[in-house]
Amino acid sequence: MTGLTISGLLTLNTKSGFTHDHIDDGEGKPGKMKATPILIPDSHFNYTVIGRRFKKHGRHIEKRISVFVYKKIMQYRFVKHGSES
Repeated sequence: MTGLTISGLLTLNTKSGFTHDHIDDGEGKPGKMKATPILIPDSHFNYTVIGRRFKKHGRHIEKRISVFVYKKIMQYRFVKHGSES
């Protein structure tokens, strides 16, 4: 998936559900060594854009895995917004 920048992480845990985190890469402190990257909770996850990008760039992934991941991305709306309309 060349050309993509990863700045967030969507995690699905069967017990606790979805979490969306921003990746702090540890950069940005001039004159200091790079810090260890960490995950910071992030409430904004644009599942429609991410779903479209995944479909476009995930074509080389095994079909059953690609379909599973896409469905999970799209389920984020139902879990976080409480509706399936």
